[in-house]
Amino acid sequence: MEAGADQQHTEIQSEDVIAYLTDTMNDTAWAGRTNVYALYSVSHISKIPDSYWKKVSLSQDEFFSILLQPHSHAVDADSAELIFPGNIPLSSVLDFYTNTNSLAAQKCMEEIQGLKKSILEHGFTSTIVLSEDEGQLRHLDGLHRVLALVLAMKEGYEYVPISAFVHSLRNSINMV
Repeated sequence: MEAGADQQHTEIQSEDVIAYLTDTMNDTAWAGRTNVYALYSVSHISKIPDSYWKKVSLSQDEFFSILLQPHSHAVDADSAELIFPGNIPLSSVLDFYTNTNSLAAQKCMEEIQGLKKSILEHGFTSTIVLSEDEGQLRHLDGLHRVLALVLAMKEGYEYVPISAFVHSLRNSINMV
């Protein structure tokens, strides 16, 4: 069964995604740093012929199936350390944080804990950015927020479908 088959999605323009990322850049210091990468990614993949963006609500199964890109975190001003490699499903990424003594992973987890606290107090209020390739969702933006949501769920927070901008190809198997 194609995931998201029971829900409607809204096709949107890349400019809508860019406007959202630009508008939220000043919401937090974190967004100011990370949205630059997201804006570059959105601009780049939007140039792929016969592709489009859609806004969807992700079911819990779709959420946990997201594949993550490799993630590094700064240890100091001059170096970063790889925390986990690419193509790791969201459902199993926390193992990379709990099974290590890495200073980078500890620093990253401190930031994730802060976001988790916000989710527990206010809910998940952001829209994440994904791409879809042959039926597989891949993370582009919102990594620390989705990791914080996973932590909140481990503490009993009830999943409510989250909003995502998804880049897709018109002639591809699509998940959502």
